[in-house]
Amino acid sequence: MRLLAVIISLLTVAAGLVFATPAQASTTVWADEFTTLNNWTALSTYVSGDDTCYKPSANTISGGVLNQTVAYTPKAKCFSVIRNHSGGYVRSKTSWTLPGKTFTFHAQFKLPKDKSNGLWPALWFRPDDGGIGEFDLFEALGREYAVWHTSIHYDYKGTHPVVTKAISFDPAAWHYYSVTFNKDASSATVALDGIKVYTFNASWMKAAFGGSRKFHARISEGVGSVGSWAGTSNTASRATMPRVVSRIGSLYVKTGVSYATDTAMYVTGYSYWDNDPPGSGDIAFSKCDGSPTKHCTAAGVGTYSDPTTVAVGVVSGNPQFKPGTRFYIPTFRKYFMVEDTCADCGKGYGGSKWVDVWVDGRTSSRSNSDAYMNVITGMHRVIVSPANGYAVVSGVLSHDNNSPKLYGDTLALGPNT
Repeated sequence: MRLLAVIISLLTVAAGLVFATPAQASTTVWADEFTTLNNWTALSTYVSGDDTCYKPSANTISGGVLNQTVAYTPKAKCFSVIRNHSGGYVRSKTSWTLPGKTFTFHAQFKLPKDKSNGLWPALWFRPDDGGIGEFDLFEALGREYAVWHTSIHYDYKGTHPVVTKAISFDPAAWHYYSVTFNKDASSATVALDGIKVYTFNASWMKAAFGGSRKFHARISEGVGSVGSWAGTSNTASRATMPRVVSRIGSLYVKTGVSYATDTAMYVTGYSYWDNDPPGSGDIAFSKCDGSPTKHCTAAGVGTYSDPTTVAVGVVSGNPQFKPGTRFYIPTFRKYFMVEDTCADCGKGYGGSKWVDVWVDGRTSSRSNSDAYMNVITGMHRVIVSPANGYAVVSGVLSHDNNSPKLYGDTLALGPNT
């Protein structure tokens, strides 16, 4: 345990303080992991503004994923009109009131650069009554690359202007796309992989999305028409058809969701060799002493269920983060949990908060462990109260005289490795 740990522990006991983990518990209202299409209606239709004949056969399930395929079908008759492409379009059989709920899609959109003109994948919501209000959680335009759009519509008459936000993303990767409506739907916060990216708060939102009106989800993959927002296909994109564009792994509807905080902090390390007392794993907030933490001594392999110990600063006798708070630090690809205190960290560094990660080091020499900590010291991206699901490289940081492997600040999703 870093200096001040014993003092803080005594103050905590004396004051009778009880720390709670910061993550707000969420409740699942509805979920689909796409083992079948039983929760959805596959539509056979066409719409104005695009060049697609939507066919049920374009929606297929494989390995727990909804795949939507787009094809080039020149001058094909679609009901009473001509369409040059076919695509997929499904509508949820269940509908929900929006206030207080979070909707999260796990999805991948295959939009390779310069080969996707005209493609128009979308995740969106419309009211069952067909009236005002459309929320587009995700729309991508194939002519753009690595950009998606989220938008709100009051109606299609121009009563209020459409509000749209463009957001950068990796189009080749799986991501979690979420929207959380506040208690009266007067605002909605959009998140990518559990990190807030934009909040809508237009004055008309409560009227459009609030109350007891129910909305259903729609998932579509089509091709725009000439002059449409998405544009239409070209020779390069047609040459790749037919192809799967949209892949949807799940949709969860929850209440009580809280998003993570994305920030930068000064990160240092401490080890078995320089802990207080030296040659120990003692920590300030031990599970064995009743703290809401995971370990009795400094430990952890960096997974969400077994996070690595991290020490935080103390200001006016209180730790800067509550014991049990989780962090995710992308450069290490590990989760951490506040289980200790650090004497110097309370001062901060250059106006940023300072945290001290447990590197272990007991199977390394003192000199190697010190060298390891020198390399990792610096400003790093830190996600506070992160969601489960980020990529993890499991294991202690400093061991067997190894050298650090750092991954940078880009967030990655994926299984533990």
